[in-house]
Amino acid sequence: MKAGELRHLKGLKGVFRVNETELHHNIILDQQNHMAIMICSKMNETVSQYQKVFDILWEEYVGR
Repeated sequence: MKAGELRHLKGLKGVFRVNETELHHNIILDQQNHMAIMICSKMNETVSQYQKVFDILWEEYVGR
């Protein structure tokens, strides 16, 4: 089994998970009625874009 790194940004709203090969992004449509959709992608361009977004957020909130 391969070990990985888990990072969490406290206080930010929104959920997405990204690793080297795939992305999962939850979008809440109606919080009161617990309605949401999940977008899953293995497209290299999409995965790399979300990784860049996470890295920017990580530097902004943790790298201070």
